[in-house]
Amino acid sequence: MKNGKIIWSDVASVCGIQLPFIKYQMTQDRIYTTRGIVALQEEEILLYRILDISLTIGLIERLTKTGTITLHTNDVSCSKLILSGIKNPREVRKMISEAVEGARIETGVRGKEMFGAEFK
Repeated sequence: MKNGKIIWSDVASVCGIQLPFIKYQMTQDRIYTTRGIVALQEEEILLYRILDISLTIGLIERLTKTGTITLHTNDVSCSKLILSGIKNPREVRKMISEAVEGARIETGVRGKEMFGAEFK
């Protein structure tokens, strides 16, 4: 499933308790999410398709040093990917942002290719 070297991975956590059935991984060109215990749901997003990255840190999340990162994409099957319960969310947001720029440079995608893309 995962192509390339994993440069970041995490397991979601709520109130400091890890939820091993929600996993996140990022390679140089993709982000993967896996959710579920019995039935698994997997998502794969090409990094260059990410249009915007937002970060939300609520009160409980501030206490547990976690946050929620929302990725708005121009991917047809997944226009919004929510990464919840992320440890060190500001560092991860920066890492994702840098990886997105690197992926765009690598693939030769520029802003004009994203023109007209919408996110919800």
